[in-house]
Amino acid sequence: MVWTDFSAATASDEISETISYVDLADIAVAVVEGPSLDLIETLAATIADRLNDLAGVIAVEVTVHKPDAPIHHPFTDVRVVARRSQKSSQRPVAGTGQ
Repeated sequence: MVWTDFSAATASDEISETISYVDLADIAVAVVEGPSLDLIETLAATIADRLNDLAGVIAVEVTVHKPDAPIHHPFTDVRVVARRSQKSSQRPVAGTGQ
C-alpha cells in the first residue's frame, strides 16, 4: 500500500502526475529477484525502504506472506508487515493469519 497526495493527478487526469504502479512493481520484483534473503522480515523491510524513497511517496506498507512457513501447528498464513513514512521509520511487525 502506498500513500501519496494524488490531488494533481485527479485534477489533471494525467498518469504522469502520480506514482507509477509499474515502478512500484519493478522495485518489488527487483528486490525479490535480487540477492537471496533468509528472512521475510528483511524482504518486507527492504521493499518498504526502497518504495519509501520514491518521489511523491508519503508512506508505504508492505506485507509479505509465507503460507508454507515451517510451523508444526495448524495455521493459514504467516505474514510480516513493514511500514515506512517520510516522518519516521518503523521496524517490521510480524503477524499470523487465521
